[in-house]
Amino acid sequence: MDYEYHQYQGQPSDQFHPKNKGKQVVVSLDIITEPDCEQNNTNDNNHTTDDINDTTITTEILNINDTFKDWDAVETAVNMFAKYNGFVAIKFHKDLDIIDKTITRRRVYQCWKAGINNPNKVEDITLYRKSSSTKTNCPWQANFYFGKHAADIHLTKFNNSHNHQCNPVSIELASKNLRFSQSILDKIEHYTTKGVQFHDEFDAATMFLYLLKQYEEDLNYIIIPRLKGPSNELIGLFWITSKQCNKLRPKFHNVVIYNNTAKMNRYEMALSLFIGIDNNFKTRVLIQALTKYETQADYIWILQCTLKVTNNLSPHVSYTDGDPAMLAAVQVVYPQTRHLLYIYHIAENIKKKAKALLRNDMVQNFIKDFYHMRNSYTEYQFELRYTKMLTKYELCRSYLEKKLYSSHESWAKYAISKVFTAGVESTQRVESINGVLKKYLD
Repeated sequence: MDYEYHQYQGQPSDQFHPKNKGKQVVVSLDIITEPDCEQNNTNDNNHTTDDINDTTITTEILNINDTFKDWDAVETAVNMFAKYNGFVAIKFHKDLDIIDKTITRRRVYQCWKAGINNPNKVEDITLYRKSSSTKTNCPWQANFYFGKHAADIHLTKFNNSHNHQCNPVSIELASKNLRFSQSILDKIEHYTTKGVQFHDEFDAATMFLYLLKQYEEDLNYIIIPRLKGPSNELIGLFWITSKQCNKLRPKFHNVVIYNNTAKMNRYEMALSLFIGIDNNFKTRVLIQALTKYETQADYIWILQCTLKVTNNLSPHVSYTDGDPAMLAAVQVVYPQTRHLLYIYHIAENIKKKAKALLRNDMVQNFIKDFYHMRNSYTEYQFELRYTKMLTKYELCRSYLEKKLYSSHESWAKYAISKVFTAGVESTQRVESINGVLKKYLD
């Protein structure tokens, strides 16, 4: 079956004129994770914060009895003081006025390393990855109070001491710096609540009308549709803004995370996102595409589009799931790219296979031995543990040899430890965006 391949950067031909009703909206996201906005409750342990406007700051010094006109000024001063001194300040607690709950009387800030970590108890700790807490019970604290008869907010208590080293680089990895700001959430909600229809015979026409409006505003906006048959059924759509093409993709293409969402809307089309990580370890959406199917041919088409619009610029390292169709497509289109796999997806598949082939305690032992093998520091150690698993789990021999071992250089610790991955091992960055989309798409 033949497919038509178009790139649109000018006026549409007659076959794209509107012939049917309905509105189309294509999401074009240029997202960078920013601090989230404060929620109005009496306990701020969710550690969110308002956006910081650097241009409003005049000092990086805090002293007892300093005054501020409003809580926004307090927030700005505290965040800039923390940034200047190499740590992260979080809202720990606030007190509201007894009568008027819209008035905040007291707010307490703490260092992000305040308190002690209390890990959840699990049945088998070996089933979880090893991690260490960043909490050091840091004593840094700043208390602000807005008196009932006062005109300004005062800094009433200030303990400016830490029991850990302050590092300006590590604060970029703080959880509050990886959240979406309310402005980004509002933009995603706006784009995703308009309704998208794809399967009517002439839906491509109304889709292009919307994209043409984007093109009129941005002449470098690139749109590549994939049409099928004489009726021009839209089965794929690739698009990239001028900012993504000229600035984001060339600058942040070293490590690219590629992920397809589940077909989570009524129109059964999957959204593909290419995610990059900028120099501040923040998430950037580089490219987006929609596909009706998820075959090797579909993935090859998407990856070829990425090369077409970026002058054959392929990523140095690419992360995907273990989909065989995607694995084959990457090998065809990105032969020079170091292709790595999400350990999360591999682990989930291993659990399913173990439960199907093994019984009782052997299931948990198999999973435990897999992680033990995966975390080997040398190739010799890995091969030794792999051989032991073949002997110990004869029922899983075929799965181990044909499925796992054939791709082990894409997930084994010893094989990827010297590869620059920007700290990526899972789909967390892409899944955070997918979570927002799922909230608004049916």
